[in-house]
Amino acid sequence: KVPTRLQRLMLQLQCYSFDCEYKSGKKMYIADTLSRLPQKHMQTKEDQDENYLDTEIMIHCNLLIKNLSVTPEKLQQIKDETSKDDVLQKIYLFYKNGWPLSKNKVQDEIKPFYMYRDEIHFIQGVAFKNDCIIIPKSMRKEILNILHVSHSGFQRTLNLAKEKIFWPFMTHEISDMIGNCAYCLKYKPKNQKETLINHQLPHHPWETIAIDLFQLNGKNYLAIVDYYSKFFEVPLLNSTTSQAVINQLKSNFSRYGIPLKIVSDGGPQFSSNEFKLFCKAWEISHTMTSPYHSQANGLVERTIGTVKSTLKKCFDSKTDPYLALLHLRNSVTGNNNDSPARLLMARQLRDLLPGNKNLLKTKPVHYSKVKKDYEVRTKRMKNTYNARAKDLPELDLFEPIMFKKTPDSNWLPAKVIKTPEQTQAPRSYIVKTPDGETYRRNRVHLMKTGSGSRSDTSQGSDIIEPEKEVKSQKIRTPPRVSNTPIGTPVRVPGMVTKSGRPVFPPVRYT
Repeated sequence: KVPTRLQRLMLQLQCYSFDCEYKSGKKMYIADTLSRLPQKHMQTKEDQDENYLDTEIMIHCNLLIKNLSVTPEKLQQIKDETSKDDVLQKIYLFYKNGWPLSKNKVQDEIKPFYMYRDEIHFIQGVAFKNDCIIIPKSMRKEILNILHVSHSGFQRTLNLAKEKIFWPFMTHEISDMIGNCAYCLKYKPKNQKETLINHQLPHHPWETIAIDLFQLNGKNYLAIVDYYSKFFEVPLLNSTTSQAVINQLKSNFSRYGIPLKIVSDGGPQFSSNEFKLFCKAWEISHTMTSPYHSQANGLVERTIGTVKSTLKKCFDSKTDPYLALLHLRNSVTGNNNDSPARLLMARQLRDLLPGNKNLLKTKPVHYSKVKKDYEVRTKRMKNTYNARAKDLPELDLFEPIMFKKTPDSNWLPAKVIKTPEQTQAPRSYIVKTPDGETYRRNRVHLMKTGSGSRSDTSQGSDIIEPEKEVKSQKIRTPPRVSNTPIGTPVRVPGMVTKSGRPVFPPVRYT
């Protein structure tokens, strides 16, 4: 990367050990005319200097070859493959005869090397870019395998490669190789958490409910929570079958009414055909969240935690658990200015605490007030949670990915067969494994793989075709009337950025 005019000086001075310091021009000696006047009798000395410089250059080149940490057999292989590489042989001719002034005057396969033309040189049949060996195309797959023998990350592998070797688009090929390594993907760390998505506040009580099963002291319970009021019911289950769950839901619906929507996980009680028929018969929309992602049904999970903690304390202290549940339904929590009972029934429920009778009278809570309290609470919650969260990119239909069977398992290969638009649940995908099994997973348990197969990228094309780049991006522009005169050539964009903006090369380069 040293300017050409200084390379000769560096070759002459490389046998000396010295410190180079900058000195401003006003402190330099003033050159006189006689010191700049050439003399004929000095011509022989200049010839001697030229011969001496040629000798120094040869010594430098020989040292560069001798200092290569490579076996004679491998060095000979590089020389042989370089001599067979058509692109490197064309570059060698430019190296000997001089490079064209314009990049457009060289063949397409040589254009990626053009910007490095001042750094490319050949020594004893080996191509170099500065001190790095230019690897022939036929050896790049082998070199990539050697680079990735430790299965290190992208940056570490790239730093190791840049110290010793070079070829165009090497960075891209290393990235693809690591992105498609099955072993690296298998043991890759879990995804970062995504930003918080809150459920929409229903327009009236008991419009949307969340349900789930839980155990306490060896007994099974069904938790039912209203998304609007946070009012809950925890009936005891005699069994965990779908029919037992349906019977308890019918019992509660007979008191509070039929909801429009039920949110649950994908447990066998809720994913059975029997439960589907029940929802269809009672005209209820059923949404299932992704397995191993309790956050998606966080309201019922949080309610279960509160109820279990309360009941455990009641059982240990031998106090009445039903009075404790009454207090939970009657009390105000957090930023809520109204209790679950008031939001659901428009009144407080009578308990053993002495109080004003007016609290027991019907006093409806306006929806705008409930919505305002909900928005204030969720905004603060999202700001805190999203401080260290970031959304993952969406996955395409039939895209090959890696997924986790359980949160603690290794990554396994699969393919997307249903996207969130088809599952009707945000960030919820259905994937299919090579053995034909299907799984429903949240996006946080799915991971993108590399952009292509390793065998393709390791061979690596030396050019990027502009036409293919343009086709891969969809540029949507409103129709407009062209003011370009007939016969004027239309400029075609050379490439399209990730955001969709077309990039036009300068006219002088076209």
